[in-house]
Amino acid sequence: MDKQCGEALCRLIVLDSTLIHDAPRLDDLLSDFCTGQHVLERNLLIQCINLGIVDRLAALHSRQPQAAAINQCVRILADQYGMAQENAEWAVEQWSAALQLDGGKKDSQWQTHLEIARLSAMRRNMKNASAKDEKADTYRSAAEQGDAEAQYNLGMLYHYGTDVEQSDALAVEWLSKSAEQGHSQAEHSMAVMYKLGRGVPQSDALAFEWWRRAAEHGLADAQYNTAMMYRDGIGVARNNALAAEWWHKAAEQGSVLAQFNLGGNVQRLAGCA
Repeated sequence: MDKQCGEALCRLIVLDSTLIHDAPRLDDLLSDFCTGQHVLERNLLIQCINLGIVDRLAALHSRQPQAAAINQCVRILADQYGMAQENAEWAVEQWSAALQLDGGKKDSQWQTHLEIARLSAMRRNMKNASAKDEKADTYRSAAEQGDAEAQYNLGMLYHYGTDVEQSDALAVEWLSKSAEQGHSQAEHSMAVMYKLGRGVPQSDALAFEWWRRAAEHGLADAQYNTAMMYRDGIGVARNNALAAEWWHKAAEQGSVLAQFNLGGNVQRLAGCA
């Protein structure tokens, strides 16, 4: 099995945990990252949602040990639904990694999965819009007048190379202007750019600072990522109490992944802050 779809799944779930309950939208987004030859992998991942396997795995955050329950999910797919053993093992492994369970092959540099997958729908809408050249010109005109939303949108056009020549440097230029005005999504995007070193020198510390700003402005995805940075001690000193605090804030806004992490980790974090 090719790892491309599994990596894409991790990117998407970290940025939008509601996708675990939205098979059609997840399939649509995976198609942006997985080319035609990966139809089998995409179908296996989507079947795990439709057959209730993802719900079973998600519930494992609230109890230990997880390994036996993860293996049971593999047996369910293979024995009850007739999925080939190797396919069942692969699909459950990818979902375990995306949900950050013990049975998944976790990437210690989890933030590298934080490509701005959340905005692929925006990119698709831009591509389908009529008068595409006019859209870029309209954003530019408003951005030059200091409109934070237009600056953000123009920055994302440059990030993806939609209607304009792709340029990380120009993406950062406009995203930073928007972020400096307190635009939470632009702040979040600046964090991603610093984490990945796109258009700016790579810096975990600056990635954390931009995520923290976006988190303070109420963006649930940024609150979740801020918690992860505190938990792992990346870009900031490890602080389990603050990790739990930001997970709580994200969970209160409906972040399913934050709720899962709290279910499995909040007592442990509070005990070793």
